[in-house]
Amino acid sequence: MSIVDETITARDTWRQWRAQRAEDLSAPFGWLSLTALIWLSDEPAAYRQLPGKWWGTQGKIFVQANATDKIAVGDSSTSGEIPAELGFEGLHEVEVPEASSTIGAVLEDGTRVEFITRTGQPALRLRGTQVQPLADGGLVPVFAYAPQWVKSTTLTWYPTAIQEQVTGAQPGLIHNVQVVGQIEFEHEGSTYALKVVGQRGGPAQILFTDTAPGTAPWRILSLSVVESASESTTLEVDFNYTYNLPYAFSDYGTCPAPLPENVLKVAIAAGEKSPR
Repeated sequence: MSIVDETITARDTWRQWRAQRAEDLSAPFGWLSLTALIWLSDEPAAYRQLPGKWWGTQGKIFVQANATDKIAVGDSSTSGEIPAELGFEGLHEVEVPEASSTIGAVLEDGTRVEFITRTGQPALRLRGTQVQPLADGGLVPVFAYAPQWVKSTTLTWYPTAIQEQVTGAQPGLIHNVQVVGQIEFEHEGSTYALKVVGQRGGPAQILFTDTAPGTAPWRILSLSVVESASESTTLEVDFNYTYNLPYAFSDYGTCPAPLPENVLKVAIAAGEKSPR
């Protein structure tokens, strides 16, 4: 197969990924359905968007409801689907560990109430029945496929993961990330390094900022890595598969910021652009 044929095949595979990405984003109650983010106090309170009373403490979220509130409650992290019956009456509580989330209630209009804990703070995120359409013909806007952004890299593993803290998409949030190594790649005669977060052997990602025009401030790329006893691994990284974090699509995301070392002074003109 010629280099031209390989490029066409790679571009076609990327197009399939792009279509699947749009389908996943547009799924019911996905990232394009968010309508509110409500930070809870530790005392029962009523909120304009919700029937019943809601509150939280570190690690737990509570709802007190009457049958007339027409709320169905459960915990999708343990039981799968929330019961279809509306009209729960009493007190419902769900354990929500740091950085986790679960659908804990469903409202009469079908809205899913997501219970989350971020930086020790309990919150509710509402996922409505309507999905915001993507602008670019139903796809996320992207740069044209660029073979020059398929890089042969060296991934150097750290002996042990290093925990670091970064800020988040909402004011005051702090995220703990596990840094497991770094990759280096060359572009136009310069060498660049990026810290890798996640787990050794995967899943692992690079979260970064670059100077490409029209992009969201933070983007992410998943790495196809395997466990290795070696201190370093040769890896092909395709920046055409760089994608946006959920916060790029919504004001209600809580995503982590890149590590300071991952703020690059180079334009990676590949992958997804800002969707709004």
